[in-house]
Order: sequence, then C-alpha cells, then structure tokens
Amino acid sequence: MTPAGWITIATIGFAALCLTSGWIRPDLTALIVVVILGLTAVITPEQALSGFSAAAVITVLSIFILTAGLEQTGVTRWIGLRMLKLTGSSESKILAALALTSAVLSLFMNTIAAAAVLLPAAMGIARQTGLRPSRLLMPVAFGSLLGGSATLLTTANIIVSTTLAQAGLQPFGLFDFLPIGIPLALTGIGVMLLLAPRLLPARDLPGSMAHMRRLRQELADVYHLREGTSQVHVQRGSAVAGMTLSQAGWGHELGLTVLGIVHDGHLHLAPDRDTEVAEGDIVLGAPQLAHAASMEGIVAVGRICGKPVPPVNFQQVPDCIYCEPQVASVGLSEAKARELGHAVKVGRFSFRASSKASIINSEEGFIKLVCEEKHGEILGAHMTGPGVTELIAEMVLAMRLEVTAEDGLAAQAIIEAAYQSAREHRMIEVARYPGNEA
Repeated sequence: MTPAGWITIATIGFAALCLTSGWIRPDLTALIVVVILGLTAVITPEQALSGFSAAAVITVLSIFILTAGLEQTGVTRWIGLRMLKLTGSSESKILAALALTSAVLSLFMNTIAAAAVLLPAAMGIARQTGLRPSRLLMPVAFGSLLGGSATLLTTANIIVSTTLAQAGLQPFGLFDFLPIGIPLALTGIGVMLLLAPRLLPARDLPGSMAHMRRLRQELADVYHLREGTSQVHVQRGSAVAGMTLSQAGWGHELGLTVLGIVHDGHLHLAPDRDTEVAEGDIVLGAPQLAHAASMEGIVAVGRICGKPVPPVNFQQVPDCIYCEPQVASVGLSEAKARELGHAVKVGRFSFRASSKASIINSEEGFIKLVCEEKHGEILGAHMTGPGVTELIAEMVLAMRLEVTAEDGLAAQAIIEAAYQSAREHRMIEVARYPGNEA
C-alpha cells in the first residue's frame, strides 16, 4: 500500500475516534481531516476546497438559516404551543406528537431541516413542562430519519440517486421509496414509543444551562412565584381590550406586575406600559412585591445598624390586589398546605359579621382560614371584601404571634353575637347611609 493509503486510513481512524468519543466537535474534526489530507498531498488544494461548494454543504447551511428565521418569527414557538394544547403535559402524548410531526415534515423536506425546525419547539416544550430535553430530542431525530426514508429528500437517498445519475443510470424518483418507507416509519415510531419510557435517557442540561435551571427553581421557591403567578384571559368585549397596560391600570388598579403577554401564540416578555392588550390575549402577571420589598428593607437597615434582625419569613408577607372587591392573602393556600403534608382544617366566615362592612352596606365577602388540624396553628388566610388589604395586617400579626384557630374563632363568635344583637335592636340603622334599609 502506498504512503497516501496509510495516511488516509490513519486519518479515517482518527476521525472515527474523535466522533465516537466526543473529544473534538464534529465540525472541527471534519476541518482537521481536510487539513491533514491537504498538507500530506493526499488530495490537491482544489479538492480540499471543493467540499465547501458542494450541494450538501450549501443545503445544510441554508437549512440552518431557514431554521433561525422560523425561530425568530415565532413559528417554532407556535408549533410548540399547539402541540402542548393537543397533548397536555402527558409525556407519552408529547413523544408521539414530536415523532409523528418530524416524520411528516421529513416527507416534504430534508431530514436535517425537519429536525432543525422542531428542535426549538421541543426545547420550549421541555422548559414549559419540566421534562428532560434528552427525552424529547431523540424522538424528534428518530422520527425525521424514519420519515425521511419514505422519500428521496433524505441526504443518503439524494447521494445515492446522484451517484446513479453520474453513472448513467436511472436516478430514483421522489416517491419511489414510499411503499416501503411508510410502513417502516410507522413501525419504527410504534416500537420507539413502546420502549421509550424505559430506554430514553434522562440527562440534565449540561454546564451553565443546568445551573440556570436550578437557579430559576430556587428563586421561584424563595419568592413563591409558582404560587403567585397568574394568567388573565382577556375575553371578547372586555373593557380592557384595546387599552394599553397603563390605561387599564394593570399595575396601580389591579396590583399586578405584568411579566408577559401571549398574543396570537407569541409570548412577549417584559412589555412596557404602552403595550396594547387585545381580545384573546393572555396576560401573565404576579402580585406586586411591595410588601416583600418593605420587609427586606427593614431587615437590611437593621443589619446595617448592627441589630440582630431575623431574616424575612416570606410565608408571613401578604399579597394584596387592589381591585373591587379587594383581595388579600398571606401564608399557605389549602392546596399548598396539603401538598406539604399538613393535616389541615378550613374555616370560612362571611363578611356580614364585620361592622365596617355593615356600615358601608358592603357585606359581600369572606375570610378563609387554613389551620393545622392538631394544634390549630394558622397556616394561611385568604379574604376578599371591603378593606381586606388593611385587615390582612391583623392576620399577619396573628400568624407571627402563633395565634391558634380557637383564639380566632372565639373572637369571631363575639363579633357575630354583637352584630346579631345590634340588628335585632335596629341599632345598626343609625350608622347606615340615608336611603339604605337594613
């Protein structure tokens, strides 16, 4: 064998080792192979550079440009949202949808293009559902390869057909592979979905991406973002439709910090105050953190002055929404308390026992207490009605003093008894506005 042959074999072995071990990126491995063969005169400079003008290279380059355009214009995000709407959060349904979609796309475009189009959508679904990306990307790859085998558009079929034409033989037609490719694709996807729960890897994101995910989870836990984040659907005919965020008073009227707006399937993060909200939009918001910021400021100043100030207990920081009627809450919700393993008992009290509500003739409202069942410790309070954004301070104080449910119920019973006595003697009429009846 000539020296050129040995050099070629050694270069191929080096490339195979790099590709299988992952020591060097595939694109760098390809460039190193070209450089080695060119410097050793195994190939001419013209042959070394001819690959950059090959149809396959230009095709792949065009595919990535097309994919970037689809991602920037929101098409891939729209595909991901539609998939989530159809499949929900079920992993098996998501895997089936991704595999079938990539297979169908690869019937009409190159397999690399089909996988590249779905890649951002799959990553978006992974972020929204919490599923590991490794369990979603492999079905996309297998689906595109299986679907591409049914037409001429896969890279391998194009190369074989081109080689036949260069040899003077009849090249393959576009759908010559269809009778065998369709059953093969359906069978392969079925087998993959059957074995997926056991065989698909569950790797976490590498490096900094994994750190960012953990950081987001920690911040969400510390600031209770999962509990306080809400979605407001703007219905047809809504008064806020067609108005900007500042005009509708999403901040100062409703007490919400708008995190993003979903419009026509596209998510717009951190909108400014002049962003218009249309019918059918979904406004993502969270309660304003003024109370939390105030408590953190007190702790910061105390520690600057050298005082032994304890850290902020965010379970005792209230959330207030200044709408009509007002809404306020502090501590755990009933669902969250049960999720954390507490045995709870729940009490619900009407606002009719509130003298202020009776005086201003606004008795609609209630207070809901979530208490620990054994000792009666108040775990959370939720109320709606007139002035509850001020009354919530009393519940915060009760939680800090570890007031039990029995203490609170006794006080409530006294208030209700006094209220009923006043109504029986028509004493409440004096405090009513003119024209109102008891």
